[in-house]
Amino acid sequence: MKRANCLVALAVLAAVLLLPAMVSAQDTPCDADALRNQVEILVRDGASQDDIEAAVAGCGTSLPVPPLEAPFSNTVDLQNTTATGSIFWEQIDACGYHPQRRELECAVEVRQRFGFAGTPPGAPGFNGPGSWEWVQFCVDYGAGLVPVNISAVHVHDEAYGVNPPWYYGISVQADTTLHQALVNGQTLRARAILSWTLIPTGCNFVPIWGNQADFRIKLDP
Repeated sequence: MKRANCLVALAVLAAVLLLPAMVSAQDTPCDADALRNQVEILVRDGASQDDIEAAVAGCGTSLPVPPLEAPFSNTVDLQNTTATGSIFWEQIDACGYHPQRRELECAVEVRQRFGFAGTPPGAPGFNGPGSWEWVQFCVDYGAGLVPVNISAVHVHDEAYGVNPPWYYGISVQADTTLHQALVNGQTLRARAILSWTLIPTGCNFVPIWGNQADFRIKLDP
């Protein structure tokens, strides 16, 4: 009995000693405002996607991790937008799917005049290359969300003193799997993830800047 108690005590002690290492290995919340300025400089300097990803490596979010499943109920709000990242600069407001054109369309709200890596060439202010708002489209065919396709819209800082917001439409084409899905009125779960500059890497990607929309699509002929 004493030996068993001793083993338990040693196991607890080991867990306590390992805890700081486990915590430090996880992504830690970052200052999205300060980091945005750093990434803007990288974008203006022509940094590659790999360079940008390296600069933000280890920067997590203090916001909730997105749910693993999109909503699929007749009794709840079926288009849920979740602030998985900072929505100070941009956010998805809503998305819809055009089943005949096999195309997702999302309304993206740009909420600030600045923070997008410069004004357009020839415009007043500090000209720059601008930056991209990326949208990842995912669909659940019955075994969980899978990536469909990705698209983006190019944006710049505002140069003429007009106040936000502005609304952009981002179109994402269906892939072969969704093209070949039966257009028989069936309903599928869907998700769209918005991410500034950083290209989403999957259906549970958590952006530093952006959010996600969970909704349903109906494949009408």
